[in-house]
Amino acid sequence: MTTLFALAGRPVMHSLSPAMHNAAFAKLGIDARYVRVHAEDSAGALELCRQMKVGGFNVTAPYKEALFGRVRPQGDARHIGAVNTVLLRGGRAVGLNTDGVGALRALVENGVELKGRSALVLGAGGAGRAAVFALKAAGARVTVANRTRSRAEEVARRLGCASAGLEPARLEAIVRDSEIVVSALGAPVRVVDSRALQARSVVLDAAYGWESPLVAGARRRGLKVVDGREWLLYQGLAAFEAFTGEQAPVAVMRRALYAPGEPIRGQNLALVGFMGAGKSTVAREIARRTGMALVDIDERIEKRAGASVAELFATRGEAAFRRLERAELRRLAALEATVVACGGGAVLGRANVAALRDCMVAWLWVGPQTAVSRIEPRSRPLLKGKNPVGRAKQILEARLRAYAAASHVVIGGDERPPEAIAGLVLECFDEVSKR
Repeated sequence: MTTLFALAGRPVMHSLSPAMHNAAFAKLGIDARYVRVHAEDSAGALELCRQMKVGGFNVTAPYKEALFGRVRPQGDARHIGAVNTVLLRGGRAVGLNTDGVGALRALVENGVELKGRSALVLGAGGAGRAAVFALKAAGARVTVANRTRSRAEEVARRLGCASAGLEPARLEAIVRDSEIVVSALGAPVRVVDSRALQARSVVLDAAYGWESPLVAGARRRGLKVVDGREWLLYQGLAAFEAFTGEQAPVAVMRRALYAPGEPIRGQNLALVGFMGAGKSTVAREIARRTGMALVDIDERIEKRAGASVAELFATRGEAAFRRLERAELRRLAALEATVVACGGGAVLGRANVAALRDCMVAWLWVGPQTAVSRIEPRSRPLLKGKNPVGRAKQILEARLRAYAAASHVVIGGDERPPEAIAGLVLECFDEVSKR
């Protein structure tokens, strides 16, 4: 059975981690897929990953510190006070931190000397804490600066460094004395005047989806800039090896990060998932909120065929039904501003997945027990028999890889009302549409 791994956070649509990890799985012949999980809080992220039985997941903002208290921290994570990697093993959640080694290797592999150098870390969140820890361990003299001064002071007490706020006058003096500047602010805000950087300063910004004012200014001055994707790469290598026990294919993962990749199209939105996931209900709620047109693939098939889905399965068979489904999915290319509720098997087959590429695809997750509790098993041809929950479990496990390969993001639907699920889906859709 395919093993799932994930990136959990809010937001997650910008992340390049799926491309990097999936390329590595393919290279090593590992039957696994890496997905994005958009969760409303850290507890929800952990619970959803447990429900999905993922082997492990990475954590992005803003959950790195919040999850520290929900898992069993090991290694560097115990000192840093934040986790960015969680291993789910035998019912236990073990928290690791690979951000520190990621930042360290990004600098060292790009020829940056650390021992005895002065370093400024901007941001006292999970990534900033990890960078401070790693730089200190490498022998650098570190100052951490944060907008909320008390958070910087807490990190300084925990990790044994200097601290500062982001007041321009004080910060400029620190910048002038810093040979290495690492930004973990997570937003393209201007807090440092790049003119204050030393002529030999090195800049590393964790952000890679945009060029921050700090990076732009450093480049204009011809200073050394380490691409934020290098940090992502090296923390990802360590996470991959923790997930799989295999040596990470560095060159393959780097190519995946720097390749353009297929953009997520934001003109239409498609909901996929197992039967009983609430796709039709959530799609109607999204259409109501946004004014988007609504298409329900099963309803369209029934209208064109003049028979219910159950009748089509009974009289024509599943293969015939799938042909009708494929024809409806191909019509998506002609649509705009449409939310599409797909049938449970819509992700089966390359042609179907190709047709869905005109949409941002959200996978609404429900487990077998929940799915069966929401539907009448006798009305579902694939669940007929004495043990519908067991049958649902078999079907879902067989489709895991297809759902993971077809979708851009996973959102939990087991316990939340449709209105809440619709809100989470729209957060992802808005992030993609605004790029």
